[in-house]
Amino acid sequence: MNRLGVPESEHKELLAYLKNNYRYENGGIVNRKTGRRRRGSKKSSGYLGFNFYFKGKGCNSYIHRIVWALCYNELPTTTIDHINGDRLDNRIENLREVSQTDNNLNSLLPWRPNKDTNVAGVDRCNGSYQTKIHGRQAYFHDPYQAFYWAIACGKRYRASIASATLVNSE
Repeated sequence: MNRLGVPESEHKELLAYLKNNYRYENGGIVNRKTGRRRRGSKKSSGYLGFNFYFKGKGCNSYIHRIVWALCYNELPTTTIDHINGDRLDNRIENLREVSQTDNNLNSLLPWRPNKDTNVAGVDRCNGSYQTKIHGRQAYFHDPYQAFYWAIACGKRYRASIASATLVNSE
């Protein structure tokens, strides 16, 4: 079974059904019969959902998974990652198939400044400042230096405020 709830024996049929009824166009899915773009509905996860009927059974998936199937002629077997972090940007050049671990490393963190240091991801600890880098605590004398090294080692934040704060502090 895949994430659509369809057994593996029916994957080729499902892929043929999708190819016959839908086509990829500019980051979205277009119904071949009507020529209208399927908008999808925004789910609580932030992704666009896609509902369709296959063999009289209602199926639902995310649009980015269907886009992947239409473009690469295979159902995705692992996680589909949005490279730029925008869950609504389903252009094929923005999608890649990765493991769940790699997808977690690519996630963008919300900008939430710490109330003591006013810097995201940096805490005050015994007169110094600490942040997590690759799962381990790292200690610095300056909160902005801690923030800089956290970003340099892969932490990325959603808001552009993060980079503005870092630049203005130097």
